Amino acid sequence: MWKSVAAIARRECKAAQAENGRLKNELHMYAQASEKLQAQLIHANARQQHWMDGTFAFVNAIRVGMIMSRHLQLENTRIFDSLESKVNERFHEVDTIVREAVRPLQQGATEHVQICRGHDLDAAAAVEFKHARLLPFERDSTASTLWEIIALGGLLTDHEVHVASRSSDTVRMASRFTVPLDRAHSSLVSVDVHAVAKRFPSAIGMVVMMESRSEWSIHYSSAPTWKQTTEETGWVVVNEYPLQVYGDSQRACQLRTAMKLRPNTSDGDGSNTCSGITGCVGDIVIPSFREILSSHHQSVENFLLNSSKTTT
Repeated sequence: MWKSVAAIARRECKAAQAENGRLKNELHMYAQASEKLQAQLIHANARQQHWMDGTFAFVNAIRVGMIMSRHLQLENTRIFDSLESKVNERFHEVDTIVREAVRPLQQGATEHVQICRGHDLDAAAAVEFKHARLLPFERDSTASTLWEIIALGGLLTDHEVHVASRSSDTVRMASRFTVPLDRAHSSLVSVDVHAVAKRFPSAIGMVVMMESRSEWSIHYSSAPTWKQTTEETGWVVVNEYPLQVYGDSQRACQLRTAMKLRPNTSDGDGSNTCSGITGCVGDIVIPSFREILSSHHQSVENFLLNSSKTTT
């Protein structure tokens, strides 16, 4: 009897050992599968984060264009009609702009600011801001993306904007920017901008002309509010650039922008305003305008670079 009990116990022990072995093998297989799934999940999350980083600016641009638009309205059609007429009158400048834009860059990026005066010596002097950037992208896709960004009112998320498309080639924009004048933000300069941008056909690529009118208000913590109106005229060009890398031809393009800012002397109220480019205009308006332009340039270039990483 004891022998039969021992035999049964041995059989049960062997069966338990076999079952334990089978369970260990299954556990090992499940552990390996879990590690593979975890690795795939990490890889997928990384790809998703990379995609989100590349499209974050574009999503913010849509949010600005759709949500923030209720703060500013395109009510003053007279201003926009006047700006659009000025843009149309500059059509004859396209060839001159193209000749300047196609000049090859000597380095990857340049920025130039200068004071200039036109043929009318009685007119107020203007400050011209020029920016040029060599981009490692194909011309047509870059131009198309840039126009879409313009049609959205830009990529900056810290300003208010309302955009209306007059046609597939004409955009009207009303926007508001605020720039702190000190670290404590006790003094601020705010600017309300009405602008029109129009795209013109060109054999070299895309030419966009712009006209705008800006109303500046400088708010000091212990002084009256200072106001100034300025007018801006400018252009954007994207054209192809032949690039040689280790003897091989690579597709690239040039992005060039030019903007002239001129104080408006025709409609000041006579108090707390300036008519030249000295004083508050030179000390506050010009640096603030340059900062806004630089932010626009940087946001566009970052978006283009991030988008290229997403598609590779």
